[in-house]
Amino acid sequence: MSSFDPPDFVSRSDLLDRAYHFALGAHEGERSRGETRIDHPTAVAKLLADQGADDQMVAVALLHDVLEDTTITREDLEGEFGPEIAGLVADLSEDASIDAYADRKAHLREQVAAAGEEAATIFLADKLARLQTLEATGQRPSPETLAHYRESLALLSTLYPDLPFIPEVRHALRNAGQG
Repeated sequence: MSSFDPPDFVSRSDLLDRAYHFALGAHEGERSRGETRIDHPTAVAKLLADQGADDQMVAVALLHDVLEDTTITREDLEGEFGPEIAGLVADLSEDASIDAYADRKAHLREQVAAAGEEAATIFLADKLARLQTLEATGQRPSPETLAHYRESLALLSTLYPDLPFIPEVRHALRNAGQG
């Protein structure tokens, strides 16, 4: 889909170029089955790139929603990007077999926390990007989403107090909770 120009940070490596175009094809093409479009993973990846994250973390950010929102499988990711990137993407993906929203999100928080600092950093960048998008469009997160984001921040900032994005997510949550 040539109408989507990759952001500047994508040109810094072959890995990022491949990840961007893979995610673009997944989210904007026939394999898409969710609401995520390429602008969200790109926003998450940009936050990480601007923070100085390495190419692997930025690539995972570009790919972080493909397992949840497309027909791409973990095996597809492993074949294209290797087991480490596929594993990190899987660590950031919900278990669709858990029906109840609160239970599914609690499981995801614990999964991300257990996966380590890289997963936790990408997860917080994801929450920050979503909050920034909602604020920019004048929308507010649902009470359930706010609760999930607050619980995520509390857990991850306790386990990993020096993670990037903690202050920004905390500030965005304060703003989102008003009104």
